[in-house]
Amino acid sequence: MSRLPVPGSDDGNWGDLLNDFLHASHNSDGTLKTSAVNASGGQGPAGPAGAQGVAGPAGSVTDNVASYYTANFSSGNPSQTINSGVNIINFDTQNVQKGSNISVSGTTITIWETGTYLFSISGIVQMYTYETNDVGDQRLAFTLGLRQEQGERPWSNVQPYPLAEHYSQVALGGGTVYGQTVTVSQMVKVTDTPMIFNVLLNNQNSESPSWISNQTLNVVQLD
Repeated sequence: MSRLPVPGSDDGNWGDLLNDFLHASHNSDGTLKTSAVNASGGQGPAGPAGAQGVAGPAGSVTDNVASYYTANFSSGNPSQTINSGVNIINFDTQNVQKGSNISVSGTTITIWETGTYLFSISGIVQMYTYETNDVGDQRLAFTLGLRQEQGERPWSNVQPYPLAEHYSQVALGGGTVYGQTVTVSQMVKVTDTPMIFNVLLNNQNSESPSWISNQTLNVVQLD
């Protein structure tokens, strides 16, 4: 068993005893031995291919995720026509669906288990400008946010609401398509289930055809 030299004794053997003690946990170049670090509890379990890494607490993200989108936009087939006023956005194509706590069906997003959920929504709001309009006659204006309903209770907007708000005058002549990309995210704590959510787009565009295209929804349960 290695030991430190004892002051007042071990004359002539100090160097040998001290080197023997240090070599128990140090390499010849002064670096710590891996075995010594592991024995102290300062090193985590082996990673890929035997690599060592510091072990942190286990993550809390679950396997419940959902990702939906719409068909890609084309000039002859816009993804979803939006009328003046409030529109409920539709997501019709499944990209990823794991677990059973989240389900998506068109405009309806249902959360089946309590927990914290992260919603991410993106899309491109577009409008057509008439050739008879002068520059600045039309505007692109909208808000975007979430609403929720549980049981027989009335719908309520998820706060803060809205998550996005846009207003701009169309600085283009007529006969063009004018668009604005929007991306938002919101963390929601669900305490009563099942809880139903909608994505609301309040379209305030002046009188002209409007669409939302390439809309994408991602929902992840965090705990």
